[in-house]
Amino acid sequence: MQRKGKIARLPIALRTELNQRLANNEDGAKLLNWLNAIPGVPAMLATDFAGEPITKQNLYEWRQGGFLEWETQQEMFDEARVLATNAGPVSATTNHDLAEQLAAVIAGKFASLLAGWDGTEDKAFDAKLRVLTKFNQNLAILRRTNHSAARLRMEQAPFEREEQRLVAEAAREEERSEVRRQVFEQMLARKRAEDQLAAETSAAVANPGTLPTGSTRPSVPAAPSPASNPHNQNYNPPAGRPAASNHGSAQAQTMPIRPLAR
Repeated sequence: MQRKGKIARLPIALRTELNQRLANNEDGAKLLNWLNAIPGVPAMLATDFAGEPITKQNLYEWRQGGFLEWETQQEMFDEARVLATNAGPVSATTNHDLAEQLAAVIAGKFASLLAGWDGTEDKAFDAKLRVLTKFNQNLAILRRTNHSAARLRMEQAPFEREEQRLVAEAAREEERSEVRRQVFEQMLARKRAEDQLAAETSAAVANPGTLPTGSTRPSVPAAPSPASNPHNQNYNPPAGRPAASNHGSAQAQTMPIRPLAR
């Protein structure tokens, strides 16, 4: 309900301060003097209320209306903060969702308010009922929004998992490509080295005076001297050394073969 009284037309900061001072049970006359002396308030009253000041009746009506609504809101906020801080039995059934916790608070407030109502007209009861009803309407919108967001997250979950799989597969493929690149570079370097060695070898064959880079000319063993072969018939031993005889060899070659005894 949109209020249109004098106090309801005050800035929200002033209304909040007034409500806090009413909650502290400050004297009404003192509050009226303070309100009517605030800069800007007389100009507002002159424009919208023919210059009439805020009266005791205005303050009383505010106590029964706007102040009760503010007080109920503060109670709701305090209980919600307690639930959020010490999430106990409620959080076990609401999965720690603040909107669901607030729904539990409002349901408890409705039950408490109705339990203390005797069925007669009561302004304080009506004010609290209006606050709870407004809270419940706004909370219903919030809960529908949360449910829609949760459903959307559930629908998006498979796509997110597929995206993660594709990203991981792309990372693995990039790693494999890097390994293939390194192997190719090693093979290419080896092929270039082999080609260079083959070219240098061909050049060395065409020009025997040159050798391939990094190679050395193989050493050729010296031919044995005649003195090192005693079977050489043309070999003349030095003076004083008799020549080797081939008699034993010839005898071995002409010796008859005896049959084996049976």
